[in-house]
Amino acid sequence: MPVSARTTIELVNADPDTAHGLVVTDNANATSAMPMMTATPAFGGAALWFLGNPTTTGMHVGTITFTASTAGTYQYLCPLPGHTAKGMHGILDVEG
Repeated sequence: MPVSARTTIELVNADPDTAHGLVVTDNANATSAMPMMTATPAFGGAALWFLGNPTTTGMHVGTITFTASTAGTYQYLCPLPGHTAKGMHGILDVEG
């Protein structure tokens, strides 16, 4: 994505028995057991720390919106304990 891109991501938790979240960060380790303690959002608005379990009335939905203000390579991850170690992470490139 280009620098200064305004980005909106809608998160839908369809997992029937586990909460999730999403943080775009530049300082977290994907193998950290406790990323919610080390993952600082890279941009204002680039975190949804906790999206609850679906209920009988429907799935939990949340939105993050941020402006990718600085070029670089960032990591997005689920900040709940053990989730990044199970592969819930990836790379977001911001090109300047």
